[in-house]
Amino acid sequence: MKKNSLGIIMAVFIFIAMLPQQALAADNETPLRLQAGQSALVEAELSQASGEKISSLQISLEVTSQDGTSGNTNVLEKIENLSFSPDETIASKAKICEHRYHKNTGVLDIYIAGTQPLFSAEDKLTVGKVTATGKDGNGVDVYIKMVTDSFKVVRGNDLQTIMEDEATVRIAVAAEEEKPTQPEEPEKPTTPQEPETPNSEDPIIDKTQLNEALDIAAEFVESDYTADSFALLKAAIEKAKAVMNDANATQEDIESITDELLNVIGSLVPVSNNSVDNNSQANGSNQNQSSTSAQTGDWNAIWVFVAMTVCSLAVIVMLVAWKKHHKQS
Repeated sequence: MKKNSLGIIMAVFIFIAMLPQQALAADNETPLRLQAGQSALVEAELSQASGEKISSLQISLEVTSQDGTSGNTNVLEKIENLSFSPDETIASKAKICEHRYHKNTGVLDIYIAGTQPLFSAEDKLTVGKVTATGKDGNGVDVYIKMVTDSFKVVRGNDLQTIMEDEATVRIAVAAEEEKPTQPEEPEKPTTPQEPETPNSEDPIIDKTQLNEALDIAAEFVESDYTADSFALLKAAIEKAKAVMNDANATQEDIESITDELLNVIGSLVPVSNNSVDNNSQANGSNQNQSSTSAQTGDWNAIWVFVAMTVCSLAVIVMLVAWKKHHKQS
């Protein structure tokens, strides 16, 4: 009877432990509606993130239909841009806060990288706000959600995907900020607009973000980081410079090498981490030497004891022999 009761109690606890994971999965599949003029606030919570001193992460959001379907052409045609503005705390800590919106897929990629821990002591982080605009430059109604398995962080030298049961990513409508009223300005006379220049058929190549990433990478000092991690940074810088100087580089090539350079920067390992390991190895070596010395001393003591025993036996034998000889005489 007691065993059955214990089994029922354990089953209840297991069921309760599974509830947060199921709720998280349901939330990730439900898109958030943003009305024209509204922004979405993105927050993340990752267990032990503050202890691990997570300083670099990636996350992707996407435009969907009301039912959560991705890649709807009719929906994507209404969206001109999905922009991201980082939270003030992140902007003060991270060296890189970049985002890129892909109009053909409706996916917004967010990159944050630096050397200072991003998460608070409660393992929580306010990432920033996301805003959608239409082709006329005004706000537009849109549904967005997080791309599945897109939450990634840098641990050591690896960029690892965070599963749903490890973290919580919340996307909610941001509270509107009250703007102070300003006095109306007198109307200014309109000036004739200059005729627009015809659009060029050549594709637009933008190397601004790649150039910014190279400038940031140049600030890191080699002596502050491990040889292996800094060697990866050197190699990434050389590849990035080659693409920067290549007049025939495509926009896809530029974006790819920019992403690679950002990930390598986020993977740098400070020298202090290895110093601790080396000290531990040195202490372990000293302990081994002490253990060896102790064993050698033990063997020396044993040999001394054996020698003394042999000498004592020899003296006893001589005394017995002397007594026998004395009686006979």
